[in-house]
This record gives sequence, structure tokens and C-alpha cells, in this order.
Amino acid sequence: MKNQKIKWVGEHFANNINRYKMKNISVFILALCLLFQANTLVAQPKPDLIILRIEPPLWNDSTKIFIGIQNIGDVISSPVLLKVWDIDASVEEAKKLGATSKQLWIFQENTERASDGQFDYDDYFEVFKEIPAIKPHEIIRVEVNYKHWIYDSNCEIGAFIDCKEVLKEKREDNNRTYFFAGG
Repeated sequence: MKNQKIKWVGEHFANNINRYKMKNISVFILALCLLFQANTLVAQPKPDLIILRIEPPLWNDSTKIFIGIQNIGDVISSPVLLKVWDIDASVEEAKKLGATSKQLWIFQENTERASDGQFDYDDYFEVFKEIPAIKPHEIIRVEVNYKHWIYDSNCEIGAFIDCKEVLKEKREDNNRTYFFAGG
């Protein structure tokens, strides 16, 4: 009987130690998982550049286009490249770019005036400009110049901040905007 008690105490002790070890290993694994998940869920501070507006172009020996840019992120951005270009789009493509029903006549007129297979008849242009680092919540206004008057007869412009997509931002889908006007 004494041997059975000792055997039972020994088995009970061994089982409890194994349970204790398993509990600790389970708790440890759970803690690691929670730590990893918390680390990946916590948003790391990043910049987030957006184009607020493209102002109506002006003429003064060249076309002058003023563009408002803001960093809506949490940290300063690095310098990036801004691309401004002439949009040659069909009416359907213009709808996808956000042209309103009141602006679609511009694209219809461009298509009617263009040569076969084209959607526009004016000079295509692309202008690139280096944009300096922008502090969080700072707004800057930059000037982009193009040698020709771009209302031939209508004006369709796209602007794309961080066009090389080198900056890691909070959102990568808010870096473009467009300007449409009849001439």
C-alpha cells in the first residue's frame, strides 16, 4: 500500500509537471503570437502626400500651372518627383478619371476634332518637377511651366505626386488628381 501511494504521488507529480510545462509553453506561444500581431497591427508613422488641387493654368510667356500639395501623414516626406501631363482620353476613360457629366463634352469635342484613332488633337506634354520634403500637415504650392499654351482648345491635365512610387505612404491610392476645362 505504501508503494502504491508513493507510485501515485510520483505519477501525480510527473503529470502536474508535464501540465505545468505545457501550460508555460502554450502561454509562451500565445504571448509570442499576440506580440507579433500587435507589432503588425500598430500603424507605423508614415508620410501621405496628396494633391489638393490643380489651379486653372495661366499664360505669361509660357503656361503656368499651380498645384497644391499636402502631407496628410504623420512624418516628414522625402523629396519626390511630381509628374504633370496632358490627358488624352476617351469619354469612357474620362468618366473613370472622375470627369463630371458637365465636363464630358470636352472629351467628346476632343475626340471629334482629333485624327483617326486619337482622342485628342492638342500637343501632348509631360513635365517633371522635384518636390522638396514636406512636413506633416504642411501645404505647399508649386509652379510647373510648359512652353506652349495648353488650352488648344480644351485643357485636360493630370498630376501625380511621387510618380516613381519610391515613398512608402499610409495610402498609395491618393497621389493623383485631374483638371478638366473647356477653352
